[in-house]
Amino acid sequence: SPASGAGGSRAGRRRNERRAERLGRMADVRYKVDSALGMFRKEYRHKVLDPYRSAFDLGHVGSPNPTAEPPPHRYLFHCYVYQYHLIQFASVVIEMIDAIMSLEENKKKPRLWGPFMPANLKKVFLNWGGTQYDTTTEMEGNDDEDPDAIPGMQTDWDEDLGQPSRRDPDALPPSTLFEHVMSWFHTILMGLTGGNMLFALKAGALTVLLCIPNFLKHTAHFAYEERFVWGIFMGQLTLARFRGDTTFALVARLLCTLFGGVTGMVIWYIAAQKGIGNAYGYTAAVAFCAPFFLLRPANSHFAAIFHFYGWALAWRRFVLVTAGVTAAFIFSLLPPSTTLRKYQRTMLSTTTAELGSVYCSIVSFANTRGRHGVNRGEIVQALIAIRMKLRRSVMLKTNIIYEFSLRGKWPADRYQRILELQMQIAFLLSHLMSVVEHLDPAWSRAFLRRTRLLDADFQGDVLAVISMISTALRTGTPLPQVTPCPLIDRFMVYTHGLNVIRQEEDDDYGLPRTMTIDTLENEQYLSFAVGVTTAFGIILRLDKLMVAAKELVGEQYHIHGIGIPAEARAFMGNPSTEKVGHDS
Repeated sequence: SPASGAGGSRAGRRRNERRAERLGRMADVRYKVDSALGMFRKEYRHKVLDPYRSAFDLGHVGSPNPTAEPPPHRYLFHCYVYQYHLIQFASVVIEMIDAIMSLEENKKKPRLWGPFMPANLKKVFLNWGGTQYDTTTEMEGNDDEDPDAIPGMQTDWDEDLGQPSRRDPDALPPSTLFEHVMSWFHTILMGLTGGNMLFALKAGALTVLLCIPNFLKHTAHFAYEERFVWGIFMGQLTLARFRGDTTFALVARLLCTLFGGVTGMVIWYIAAQKGIGNAYGYTAAVAFCAPFFLLRPANSHFAAIFHFYGWALAWRRFVLVTAGVTAAFIFSLLPPSTTLRKYQRTMLSTTTAELGSVYCSIVSFANTRGRHGVNRGEIVQALIAIRMKLRRSVMLKTNIIYEFSLRGKWPADRYQRILELQMQIAFLLSHLMSVVEHLDPAWSRAFLRRTRLLDADFQGDVLAVISMISTALRTGTPLPQVTPCPLIDRFMVYTHGLNVIRQEEDDDYGLPRTMTIDTLENEQYLSFAVGVTTAFGIILRLDKLMVAAKELVGEQYHIHGIGIPAEARAFMGNPSTEKVGHDS
């Protein structure tokens, strides 16, 4: 009708007016944020340079007055770190506002959005457990996972020295068709020995054993009469891949069954008094207890199907639950038995190695950007996957306290220290990736030169430290007492100060060798300084990670007197000084 058409047009106009008003407010907010960011980049961020301007004033150069000396450059670098993150945060806010405005302008009609469906279903099914289309969902939902792998992470990186690959130390690569077939067959068999597959076989064996009383002639009547299928369910639900989880389920189900049985008997005898009771008593008891408990009718309470009630029903249920969970607990102790303690150590070894791979990929990205295809998306995805793996380990180690051990307590604080350091390194690598993306090629080369990230000798020490930590955590082998650490000493072997390029360097990449105030005001120098600070933080935490790993696995290969100054060694080797020490 005309009236309904006029009403619809008025409603449409009102919607358009509200949308236009929202867009206007959003555009005003965007203008204010963009203007503030522009002013900060051009003027306000230069105020931190005021204490350093005197160092570039010709009237103060060579002045004997110590107050004319500028503050150490590390304070300026710290200010640059804050400014860099503030600029990046404001830029992301502007991008978010642009995305919102684009949606408001282009999506004017309401639409019912369905679930996301990947375009290549074949790829999804073939790569089940490690897909790229929705790795976040897969990584969040995979709690019972392999400690030797990180879901959602691609670990193949291109290197200058050739594509690295694992080798079988017990056999050469196959050279004939028969060897290729046998190698493929061996790979399949090794896949069947994974943690999840062994647990599935173990759970299946437990279920078969618990089902045997239902099929034997002399026990079938008893099993059906006493509802032994309930014990089978409890055994299946209690058995877990890790021994600590199974023990926790054992304790929790026994306590809950005991509490539930006592509570159920109290409610039953209040309602029924003696005998099987009546409907009025049931109704009153259920009405009173419904707000406190989740009650649902069970057919086993009726005499026509299950002729036990009250105490006779409670102890039978408790015995069935006890039988099921005890069988699962005993089965969890049988080999192959997996503990959460070993899982945590193996997982930390894996994440250490993958952090080293990501570190190499970021350096390669900074060095070869525009010439070789180092995928930025894979690096970011790998960093997210590592952080999520570390976060999930915090939840998985909750039940370690139920893994009793006669050898001593589990060193939870030491494992927590290693996890915290790895999380810090992962975040610093994310910051480093962000910095190198904003550096021009010349500045990127200067950054790599100053931080020694392209120095083969220094990188050999860094990668040796990462490899030693990963191997020690995986095998439990003590680390050498003498290692390339502290790496921070080698990192700071050259003194640069505020300079970009040392005067002794042959190539300056077109950048100024002499520092000026204009260079300090350059935004590329800001990113350069943030990168240097971030690299310093990564190397420092690698040193701390080595110390934390040594606290966990111990040390070996002692050399007496190494690392001690000559004067101290002379004092320690002098018998007279030793005697004085004893006399005193």
